Amino acid sequence: MRDVKLEKNGDEYKLTVVKDIERELSEIKKIRDAETNNGFSKDRNLRQIGHIPLDVLMSLGEEGVELMEDPEKAREFFKKHPEYSLV
Repeated sequence: MRDVKLEKNGDEYKLTVVKDIERELSEIKKIRDAETNNGFSKDRNLRQIGHIPLDVLMSLGEEGVELMEDPEKAREFFKKHPEYSLV
């Protein structure tokens, strides 16, 4: 479910988007519970450490960009928000 609200205040607009991400969180939990390789691919050259739903990433603004660019910021995010972590 997604609820979108656009408000106008003079020359400024405010867009508010509210989305229920329970389905995404349950999918992340299923993957985490089924994980036996600690996130590594079969040939162990890739590792998936987590999944952040796009709506959550976009709501973070500049911090979301930093998460994608800086591995240390991503580690900090997954420590604060283990519900998105796969390992």
